[in-house]
Amino acid sequence: MATEWVGTPQQLDAGPRGGAEEVMSALSTGGKKKLCFFKGDAEGTAIGSHTVFDFVGEEQSVGMVQTWNQCNEMILTSMDKRDAMLIMDTERGATKAELNLRRQQKNWNMTVDSITPMQKFSQYQQSNEVQLFGLGDAGKTVFALTHDSRAGDNVEEFVIRADSHRKYKSYTFTCHSQTKAGYLALGRTDGAIALYDFIMKDEKAAAALP
Repeated sequence: MATEWVGTPQQLDAGPRGGAEEVMSALSTGGKKKLCFFKGDAEGTAIGSHTVFDFVGEEQSVGMVQTWNQCNEMILTSMDKRDAMLIMDTERGATKAELNLRRQQKNWNMTVDSITPMQKFSQYQQSNEVQLFGLGDAGKTVFALTHDSRAGDNVEEFVIRADSHRKYKSYTFTCHSQTKAGYLALGRTDGAIALYDFIMKDEKAAAALP
């Protein structure tokens, strides 16, 4: 009798670390509650790993990892805290900040499915400001987030403004990126790719590619 394999999602992100010639990759290992790091050489030499904790010290199952600030920081989604994002210091393996997300409407939380930088490769530059797009609520909500990480080590509630998110009724989205012209490109479960403007005011896309 065949048994169903129960695995954990693995997601890889990579970017230059410090100097442009040195590259590091970070692998999310899901339910194993770890991040594994590798050199950007041909062998993919392992550097080490960190167990991921939230800001109060509880181990977290990692969903998605995005390198940030020349790989000095990582932005993580958590499968254990679906309404939060963690900002981790790469060197120490310590969580610097935890952002608990909710919509501007009172007591309306939002789960975070995936995140991506607003501009491609912006996470490889040195920056204290985090600018992301994200999907939430199982692909029904699209949101934008800007956060200044210089606020220090803390847990804070980040409120997604009404004009920075939209909950869609007609479509479910699976992936996202941004075009050079500034449009948000969203993959949909019906097989189309839709292009939306930044503030996502209308369910109707500016363009849809079959």
